[in-house]
Amino acid sequence: MTLPEVLLLCLPGEQATDATACAVSEGAISWSGRESDLADRFDADALAVMPVILIVPASRATFRRVAARGLEPKQELAVARISAAEDAIGTVRAAASFDADGRVALATVDQDWLKAEIDRLINAGFNVIAAVPAGALLQPPASTLWRGELAGERILFGADLACVEEPELAKLLFGALVITDVGADQVEQALVATSQTRTPDFMDGWRFRATSKPLFDNDSRIWAKRLALLALFLLFAAVVAHWIRLEWAISRENNRALAAAQQIDPAIADIAGAEAAVDAALARKGIQRGQPSMLVAIVWQAVRANENVALTNVALQAGGLLNATLAAPDAASANAALIAIQKSGYRITAKPRQDQSGMTLVDLTVRAP
Repeated sequence: MTLPEVLLLCLPGEQATDATACAVSEGAISWSGRESDLADRFDADALAVMPVILIVPASRATFRRVAARGLEPKQELAVARISAAEDAIGTVRAAASFDADGRVALATVDQDWLKAEIDRLINAGFNVIAAVPAGALLQPPASTLWRGELAGERILFGADLACVEEPELAKLLFGALVITDVGADQVEQALVATSQTRTPDFMDGWRFRATSKPLFDNDSRIWAKRLALLALFLLFAAVVAHWIRLEWAISRENNRALAAAQQIDPAIADIAGAEAAVDAALARKGIQRGQPSMLVAIVWQAVRANENVALTNVALQAGGLLNATLAAPDAASANAALIAIQKSGYRITAKPRQDQSGMTLVDLTVRAP
């Protein structure tokens, strides 16, 4: 189910115990009912995600419009809130905002009562983001008096103030103005508009304990699980594919190294016997088995440190020179062996080339330092 964009809760007035709920989707009221119906309509995760705007009843909050003092906007609203709080009886929470005509919309509410309602809803798992007085919903023209019904309350909306309908109070505040009833459609449109403007807001600058909210609704959570499983499968497939490629590469390089070693001694059958076979091949080329020269030892050690490099055509020359051929699958492997020889302090001359199989061959002359 697609979640509403905003959930409006018209808090209960003095004569009510259950709030009226309205869900706003795509610029219209998509569902309405009671606060007690929400648990059957939406699950707990959905209620924790949906933004909730409270509509404070006219029986609980005063509302009026006053002329601006000509101050800087932030100062104007701050002064209006302070003045309203000083004029009120008891501890109140004041809210102020600018109307379309430039006047200041000013409201007050019993702070303890509103805080208790907000705490109650937060503890119940609601995501409360604003609290707007019901008197701010409609703004009739001058010398006009509207009457609208919201959450069981009849509210009189004047150009300068709004209040609960009481005959004696109406005569005192509005005189002989004729009351014009507004329809439920107009009240609904006002609620939708308020869900967007959210002013004046009693919660503006008022900090409340945050509740934990799920990152996903039910549908999103299902898709998240599916994507997580897919990611694990792809990761496993990638690991298997990498292992297969690695084994194939090792096997290929071993075959190349074995082929290079067999150029020294065709009797070499596998990689494990290559080292002993090369020692025997060196002996057959005149290198004393029991007393290898330091030059041969350094070259052979450099080659052994690089598994993919093979040493062929080794011959000791007069004057302390060693001629040999390095066989490697690529230039980088051959260069690693050459660098290792140079780091040992030996001077080398190298001429790279390639054989028909694509292997890199380096004809090398090494001179003792």
